[in-house]
Amino acid sequence: MSNPDAPVPAPPGESAGADQLKADGKEAALLVAKGAATGGLAGAAKGAAQALVKTETGRKGIMLAVLIPAIALLIVIVMVVSMLNTGSNGNSTVDAGHASAAIQAGMQDIEDDSKLRTIRDAAEKTGVRWEILAAIVAQTEERTSGKGTGPYGIDMDKAGTGTAGDETLPDGTPAKISEEDAQDLYKAGVFVGQLLSHSNEHTVNQLQNPSLDAGVTDVRGEEGSGPTRKLSDEDQSREAQARVKEQYLVSLRTLPLKGNPDISEKVYELASTWAMGKTRQCTTDSVQLGGQTSVELNEKQKKIAQQIINQVARKGMSEQAAVVALATAMQESKLRNWWNVKVPGSEALTDDKDARGQDGYSVGPFQQQVNGNQFSWGTVEDAMNISKSADMFLERLKTIPHWEDLPVSEAAQAVQVSAFPDEYAQWESMARQLVADLKPTDGGYSDPHDDEPAHGDAPNSLVVNPDAHPNTRAVEAAVKDRFAAGVLTFYDIGGSLDHLEGRAVDIMIKDYKSAAGDRAGDEIANFLIKNSAAFGIDYLIWQDRIWLGPLQGWMPYSTGGYGGMYTGNWNDTTLHNDHVHVSVTRLPGAGGDYVYDPVEGAAPSCVTGGAHGIAVGDGGEGDDYPYREPVGDCAWCEGSRDPGADPWSLYKRECVSFVAWRMNQQMGWVEGQEYPFTPPKMGLSLFGNAAQWSSNLASAGYVTDNTPKAGAIAWWGPGWNDTIVTGFAGHVAVVKEVHDDGTVTIEQYNAAPKEHAYSQQRIKATAVQGYIHVADTEN
Repeated sequence: MSNPDAPVPAPPGESAGADQLKADGKEAALLVAKGAATGGLAGAAKGAAQALVKTETGRKGIMLAVLIPAIALLIVIVMVVSMLNTGSNGNSTVDAGHASAAIQAGMQDIEDDSKLRTIRDAAEKTGVRWEILAAIVAQTEERTSGKGTGPYGIDMDKAGTGTAGDETLPDGTPAKISEEDAQDLYKAGVFVGQLLSHSNEHTVNQLQNPSLDAGVTDVRGEEGSGPTRKLSDEDQSREAQARVKEQYLVSLRTLPLKGNPDISEKVYELASTWAMGKTRQCTTDSVQLGGQTSVELNEKQKKIAQQIINQVARKGMSEQAAVVALATAMQESKLRNWWNVKVPGSEALTDDKDARGQDGYSVGPFQQQVNGNQFSWGTVEDAMNISKSADMFLERLKTIPHWEDLPVSEAAQAVQVSAFPDEYAQWESMARQLVADLKPTDGGYSDPHDDEPAHGDAPNSLVVNPDAHPNTRAVEAAVKDRFAAGVLTFYDIGGSLDHLEGRAVDIMIKDYKSAAGDRAGDEIANFLIKNSAAFGIDYLIWQDRIWLGPLQGWMPYSTGGYGGMYTGNWNDTTLHNDHVHVSVTRLPGAGGDYVYDPVEGAAPSCVTGGAHGIAVGDGGEGDDYPYREPVGDCAWCEGSRDPGADPWSLYKRECVSFVAWRMNQQMGWVEGQEYPFTPPKMGLSLFGNAAQWSSNLASAGYVTDNTPKAGAIAWWGPGWNDTIVTGFAGHVAVVKEVHDDGTVTIEQYNAAPKEHAYSQQRIKATAVQGYIHVADTEN
């Protein structure tokens, strides 16, 4: 007998369908919730769309009834949360501000508004960050060879050919693209975006915070300047940023792009730079105008004029110096930062791409000649840094006797030595108007006929000891002229033997416990090291470290066996935390033009080629040295089959040649471009043997210390006998890895028993005499 209360049996297969619908409904709700959490309403909508594609019932078209209530509820939740956030802490406004700042940064770098809009449209359609797509396009444009197809540099061998949609991934993403569509900015962007979105589902989107600016914090700038953004120092934030980068790189490396996987890190770094609202260009946008002017100039020109005026005031020079400098810059460049097709790296150092020149090796607003060490105007980075180029001009101007009393055109011509000496006069009235309108933002001008400047912090407010050794006087005069704003006073008499002989000076740092004081001391010490030969410097002491010359570099002071007379009485003075001690030799220094770093307030250097110890290119892997064959062959070997020098003017298959190869890789060299790590590019006549590398690279501005870093050059001088045994020529290698147990793995050529061949070795970090930081791969 049947039970009247029993449920009516479902037709065969219907129960299983209900179970499938229930399971798919849960997955759909999770996708919508996840989308809402990371992307608000748009994210919720995207999650719903994914649910329709990814689930079986969704593909059959029977999920909509389950999905609509879930979406409706989540939309309400998202709207309420959005309103609460806006009312309580303004997160919505802040996020909008960040997005706007990112777009503005991208617009500065990309410049073509329509191109950026197209890229953003493709990103929006596929649900990926526009910064990533834009960075791929920018990276493709910068390649000189092996660009791939179209604006995204698609590798057609990996992408396949055919009409988009001919083949699809499981979620419907096209796996192929035609040659024609690959050339189209929008269609190619959608193709790449869809592939990236698919890959992100398994990588980036699995993170709790998948944002490109994860780990970034807002910090309050100077009064009136509003908040700025930087990576947080908190371990948790840094870990979040590292996880985001790691997952993005995994995702990016799946894309069928020419040069992948090598280009992925560069793409990510540029995208995250834009996401932080920053630009990669060397712009003057951060310069605030000191006033308004009726002179017909665009904003970039005005800001260059302002930087020149600021630099004059910073040096404690007069209005007349500003007039001469502005008239010169107007004649030479029309107040534009020109790059030169003959000067490698110069295009990347300006935000004015149309200012493209080819006159000699002239670059920058003053058209200063730069070509290795052929000219004395400094590096291309110096000449294209507005403040630094102005400073170099003003330094030359100061060497002209009675320049203040000369007509503007004669003073300018005395510095520039132009073929058209009378042309400067036509800009004098305009220059005087700018000087009157754009007041210095770095203080006031000095009186050209008065030893004391108009404002107390100007360089001439420090007194130089006339009875000191000539080398000491040279040190004091240079520091007084350039770094006086950070100096309290000079102590150059009494004390130790060097002081008694007038061969030492303690440069007391203002507010030495502050970040500004710390930076001022570093700048002074670095400046003196760069010019140690010119000043005849014997050694320096600063912040409990002693610099013992270019061969030994920086060493520990109090813990390194130095300063024994202070044992038991260590304090900020005896540790040299409050001053930079400088001792000079009895023999006169070499003199010459001094090398300066960019001053505080100058535009960012945007130095290419890994300057300042940070690599911009990917390091090599294993024995990828291009001259490894024939193995063991060398310039000195009897019957050598491949003797001679490499493109870096070093003998093949020697330790120095291999390390130079690595430095070129780490400094961003790509096939078809000139090598960045060559003697002329580094401002050197020759690199020399390995024993000479520390001193020679120190003269090019690179530091040797005892801090191991991946990508640094491990260096040994002559006669070293700890693990690595060297002869008169020394030895160099590249640090491959730094280990927690105090050891390092090095890569090298021509180290016993592997003569003139590649080898790796794990040694104690202290077994390396010094580490030269040219293009470290650790940032």
